Amino acid sequence: MVEAVSKLERLSGRLKALLRVPTPLEWLLLCAGLGFTWRYFWFMDDAFVYFRYADNCLFLGRGLVFNPGEYVEGYSSPLWMLLLLLIRATRLDWYTSLRVLALVFCAVFWATSVWMNRELQSQHPQGRPRASLGTALCMTHYGVLGYFSSGLETPLVQLAACGFALVLMRPGRKLFQVLVGLAPLIRPELTVPCLVLIAALWLRERRFPRWLLGSALGFGVSWLAFRVYYYADFFPNTYYLKDETNFTQGYHYLAYSFGSHQLLIVLAVLLGLAGVEALLRRRAKAPARSRPRFVRLTMLTCALAAVFYPLKVGGDMVYYRFLAFPICLGFLACGGVIEEPLLRISRAQRFMRWGLPALGLAAAISSALAYPSKLTQHPATLEAKVPHYHGIADSAWHRQIADLRPSPERGRYDSERLDQYRRATPDQLAGVRVDTGGWCVTDYRRWDRTVVHEWGLTEPVLARATVKSDRPGHKGGLKPLAHGLLTLRRKATANGSLGLGMYRRAVTEHYAPSWVSANLDAIEVIEQKAYNQHHFFQNLKLALLRPKVLIGAAKGSAKHR
Repeated sequence: MVEAVSKLERLSGRLKALLRVPTPLEWLLLCAGLGFTWRYFWFMDDAFVYFRYADNCLFLGRGLVFNPGEYVEGYSSPLWMLLLLLIRATRLDWYTSLRVLALVFCAVFWATSVWMNRELQSQHPQGRPRASLGTALCMTHYGVLGYFSSGLETPLVQLAACGFALVLMRPGRKLFQVLVGLAPLIRPELTVPCLVLIAALWLRERRFPRWLLGSALGFGVSWLAFRVYYYADFFPNTYYLKDETNFTQGYHYLAYSFGSHQLLIVLAVLLGLAGVEALLRRRAKAPARSRPRFVRLTMLTCALAAVFYPLKVGGDMVYYRFLAFPICLGFLACGGVIEEPLLRISRAQRFMRWGLPALGLAAAISSALAYPSKLTQHPATLEAKVPHYHGIADSAWHRQIADLRPSPERGRYDSERLDQYRRATPDQLAGVRVDTGGWCVTDYRRWDRTVVHEWGLTEPVLARATVKSDRPGHKGGLKPLAHGLLTLRRKATANGSLGLGMYRRAVTEHYAPSWVSANLDAIEVIEQKAYNQHHFFQNLKLALLRPKVLIGAAKGSAKHR
């Protein structure tokens, strides 16, 4: 009994040492973060693509597909898709489950930022004053708190930043390495900062992070094998849709997202403080293992590595989303950057007792009041107008749309939909009716139909069409092509020939659009991918093919013959 009690006391002591009780300011920041996260909760319409995949898989027996019988990976984050499947298996409605999950993600991020503020200081006993700058910024930042929701994978992207920070502080922890190894399954472009992290740990620790590399390869290769087997491709459909280079638009996206909170100025100040801290440590001859310079430098390098992808593809249609990882990683790197140099000034100790918390509170208030410059008022009012800036909008627009606004009725609608699934007829399950769609909320409701997505998110032929973007991720030139496919597929359905061979039959019987006739060979390869029979080696041969639908090669591309 005594031995058991002593073990519990030791365990309790370790937990207290690990948590290092937060300061009053940090508790206040947690409350603020949770409050803003609740206030900023929203759904992006693209999230309903995920929801349709989940319902098709769990309740309609169609598999992990958007349309019945069409094997197209129309989602960008495999790990988020798997998490949503687990959540939806509980039969909770999306509005309730994801709102609770957003609060949990916010609390986890807060705990990580508080811990990093302790760990990135060498000599700072418990009970001393703290500014907690990283926590103050991230728990009041409109982008960070707004993207703990959205229904998209961004909450996991922000937690991936926490994973990177934990691995750098505790490189020997196998669990942390395994969790970071999942990052490429959250967003494919996180592979680049993952490689940077692996190289940095190898150079610093003089040993390879085997668990990190092993988990990244293991999870990545496993999903790649599934993707080939199930979808007959190496990349998701969204990769082909957004595979373009637009550095000018990418520059505007970076300038708008960073400028909204004066983050470039904040970064310059923090780098200056980090330099002062490094100089003070050198003069004090602090042991090498206590230096946070390596951790901060690696975090900033990983953040910069993650900026290249949004810069290349032109960013996204909404503020902040594609920069969530580098911005969150930058906030976590702020831990201890103010306390370390200021608390070494002996004459300022009395001032620092209240001055440091005051600095943290001032930073939090300043960050909470900041918002994207094009909004007409603060987004917390839920009434801000959203003029576009170089095609970039904001989640404030989505919060004001009746179809997306959270309300008690949403849960009731969801229960009714589950009842409809149970009473589905064979024709409804087969998706006999064919429509075009582009507003993903409406597409989710039309679960009994096959939907030709006019923006190309889930339509493999349109995703590979050589049409330039009008704004990030949006190609208006695909809409007339989608209506041509609608006519073609309706006729194929009426003739009982929907599936393999429908495009060649449409060309032979002269009801195919001219651009389909001009690209028939490429479209037939895409067709074989979408209607594959799940034979791995046949699908592997298909995956090696990269067909393109050349719209500019055929005049009158949207006209019918």
